[in-house]
Amino acid sequence: MDPIESGVRSVVTAIQMSEATSLALHSMAFVAMAGGELVTVKQIADATGFSHAHLSKVLQRLVRAGLLDSVRGPKGGFRLPRPASQITLLQVYEAMEGRLVANACMAGVPTGKCAFASCILGDLPKRLTEDFRSFLESRDLSYYICPRGDKPQGV
Repeated sequence: MDPIESGVRSVVTAIQMSEATSLALHSMAFVAMAGGELVTVKQIADATGFSHAHLSKVLQRLVRAGLLDSVRGPKGGFRLPRPASQITLLQVYEAMEGRLVANACMAGVPTGKCAFASCILGDLPKRLTEDFRSFLESRDLSYYICPRGDKPQGV
C-alpha cells in the first residue's frame, strides 16, 4: 500500500541521516546565528519544534566533541567555542555519524565479494557521497550568520 494512502508519512531522499544528526546540524546553525550570545535548549526547541529531551542529548554530544561550549546556571546556555568560520558542517556531521567515507557499495560488501561483476548502481553511491562530503566540507557555520546582524527568532 502507498505510504500516502495508508496515512504513514515518510521522507525518502538520496542522502539519509539520523534524526540526531539533523538536530545537530540545525542547532549548530541556530547557535551560530546568535552571534556569540548564549542559546538555551528551550530557545532552540521552541524555534525549531525539536524535542527538548532529544535536543539536550544531541547538544551534550556536541559539547563532548568540542563543537559547543556549555555554560551552566540560570543564565547558562550554549555557544560556539571558536569562530563560526572554523566549524564546518562536515565536522558536525562526523561528530554525530562517524567518518563519512565514499564507498562504492551501499551495502558495505567488500570489493570482490559481491555476487555481481559490477555494482548494479554503477558509481552513483560513491559520487553522491563524494558530492555530499564536498558540500559539508565547503560550508562552515558562518554561512548561517544573518548578513544584517539579525538574530534568529527566539534569541
